[in-house]
Amino acid sequence: MRKDRSASSPIRAIVTSATLVTVVALFIGSLSLVIVGSTRYGGLNNLLVLVRARVSSGHRPHPAFVPTPIARDDIEAVALPANTSTPTSISSPTITPSSEGETMEAENAQDATPTTTPTSTLTATPTPSSRPTPQPTAPSVELTGFKHMWQTWNNCGPATLAMYLSYFGLDLDQTDIEPEVRPNPEDKHAGAEEMAAFARERGFETLLRVNGDAHRLRLLLSNDIPVMVATWVVEEEGDGLGHYRLLTGYDHATREWIVYDSYISTGVDPDAPYRGIRLTYEEMDQGWMVYNRLYLIIYPPEKETVVRSILGSDYDEEVMWRRALQASQETAKERPEDPFAWFNLGTSLVAAKEFERAARAYDQARTIGLPWRMLWYQFGPFEAYYHAGRQEELISLARATLDVTQHIEEVHYWLGMGLLETGDVEGARKALRRALKQRPDYAEAAEALAAIKE
Repeated sequence: MRKDRSASSPIRAIVTSATLVTVVALFIGSLSLVIVGSTRYGGLNNLLVLVRARVSSGHRPHPAFVPTPIARDDIEAVALPANTSTPTSISSPTITPSSEGETMEAENAQDATPTTTPTSTLTATPTPSSRPTPQPTAPSVELTGFKHMWQTWNNCGPATLAMYLSYFGLDLDQTDIEPEVRPNPEDKHAGAEEMAAFARERGFETLLRVNGDAHRLRLLLSNDIPVMVATWVVEEEGDGLGHYRLLTGYDHATREWIVYDSYISTGVDPDAPYRGIRLTYEEMDQGWMVYNRLYLIIYPPEKETVVRSILGSDYDEEVMWRRALQASQETAKERPEDPFAWFNLGTSLVAAKEFERAARAYDQARTIGLPWRMLWYQFGPFEAYYHAGRQEELISLARATLDVTQHIEEVHYWLGMGLLETGDVEGARKALRRALKQRPDYAEAAEALAAIKE
C-alpha cells in the first residue's frame, strides 16, 4: 500500500523554516557578539587573544594560591627589630597651610573622620602652576580635562597611561603606548617603570615610589597632579588581579577617591559624560596595600619644586626605601597573619639587598597564602631566592607560575638565571631566549644570554 505523504509535507516545511530561522538567528547573534567584542577589546585580533586565553584557562586549572615553599629544616622565620620607629633624621614633608587648610592638615596626618569642613568642590585645571611651594590640601578636588578610555584585553597599563597623559594635552590612544610598554599582546603585566620611561621620553618628569599615604595623594591632587596607583581588584572570591588606576580627585567629607578606571564600570552612567568612579578611602587602601602602596607621578618640569616639597625626604629614593622598610616591619609586627604585610617586607628587604631575610619574609607570605596571580605582577621573590642561593626554590616557583601562563617575560628571565646557577646552561639559554622573544628590549635578559655565549 502506498503511503500518502501529502499530510506530512506542511509539517516538514514548517520544521525546515524553523531550522532556517534558528540558523539565521544564531549567525546574526554570533556576528553581533564578534562586532561588540571587537569594539570593546580594540579589534578582532584582541578579541581572538581574549578567546584563546579563556579557552586555554578552561583547560588549565589554576591553583587557589601561590605554592608554599619547599620544606627545609634550615630556614628560620625572619626576625623583626624590636624598635622600628622612624628615625628623627628622616623628615616628613612640611606644608605651610592656609587658615582653610589647617583643619585638613590635622585630619590628614591621622586620616581621621573629617569634621564640618566645607564641602564645596575645588575644580582644578591642567594649567601648570609656577608657585615654589604647594597649596595645602583642599576639602575636595575633582580634576578635569582627561580623555577616558576603556582598556582592551589585559591593557589597563597603557590605557591608564594614555588617560594620564591626556591631562597634559597628549592625544594618545592605548594602541600608541602598548607596543613600547607591552609589546607581547598576551603579556599579563605592564611594568610601572616602562610606563614612566615612556612619559620621560616625551619630556615629562616622573617619580615611581612605594609606601605612599593618603595625605600625600591628596596634596598632589590639590596641586593639579593626578596620580597613577597599582591596586588589587577582586571581582569574584579567590580571583583577584592587579590593576592600574588613575586618581583624579577626592572628597574628604565622604572619604571617597575619584578614580578614572579603564575596566570597572560600576556606577557609571553610559549616557552621561564620564566623571570616574568612587572608591572609599578604605577600599582603595586595601587594594593599594597589596602593591606596597606603589604610585607613579608624571608631571611637567615646571612643577619640580612643588613635587619635591610634597614628597619631602621620599624624593630621595634611598630614603624612601628605608622608610618603606621601617613601615613594612611595623605592619608585619602588627598584622602577623597578613600575607601582604610579609610580602611587602620582603620587597623592601630586596631593595635593601638583605636577600636572605627577604627570602624568609616571602616564605612567610607564601605559607600564609598569596593569591594565585600574585607573581604575575611582582617578582621580588625570584630575585630574593636567586641572591640567597636558593635556586631550587626559585626554579620550582618559576615553573609553577609558568604552568598557569607562559606570558610573563620576567619569570622566564629568573628561571633562566636559576637554571644557569645550577649548571643547566641549555635550559637557561632556552628560558632567556623565551624572555627576549616576548620582550625584545629586555636588557637584563640580553646581557645574561650574551654572557652565556661568551
